[in-house]
Amino acid sequence: MLKCKRSNVLKLFLSLFVILTLVSNHCYVAKAGGDGVTANYISGGYNKANPIQIKCIFGSQSLTDAARTAWNGVSSKVVLSAAVNTNTICTYFDIYDPPTPSTYGRTYKYYGSQILGENDTTSMWNKAEVYQYKAKDLNTTAKKKYTAIHECGHALSIAHPTNSNVGAVMKQGAFEYTSLYTFDTKSLKGKWGS
Repeated sequence: MLKCKRSNVLKLFLSLFVILTLVSNHCYVAKAGGDGVTANYISGGYNKANPIQIKCIFGSQSLTDAARTAWNGVSSKVVLSAAVNTNTICTYFDIYDPPTPSTYGRTYKYYGSQILGENDTTSMWNKAEVYQYKAKDLNTTAKKKYTAIHECGHALSIAHPTNSNVGAVMKQGAFEYTSLYTFDTKSLKGKWGS
């Protein structure tokens, strides 16, 4: 009898694990493209797209401008304008040491003063803080630019590609991409519209 109960508990645990895995995998919305590139964006994000203001709080203004310029013009629904006083994306580029040696950047999302969890992909947010750290491997301007554009992509609700063969600035750790590729533009348009 006890063995049967343990077996049932194990089955229940495995069932819950599968359900939670399926639910967590559906936090992203994917759309197939005719050219074989699948867009991947986060279902949560800003509750409005246009205009989103971006402001360099500390660090490199040129990296902030590079990220803003890269994402502008992709979708008529998303315009990243330089903020004067208020802002929705705050950048902290190339000034802080990384929390771990392999962390190049990170995006923190807020709703009001509440910080949302790093893996929260469904909540709405109204502010994002984007960091590009002074990591040892970020030893060129191109790598720093890639990280800045990549992290701003997360602030705009763009996820990493699920296909490791896809070329994209949103590909994790792929320093060779310093401009947007089809995946990046499809993901932004998929989230916000053309």
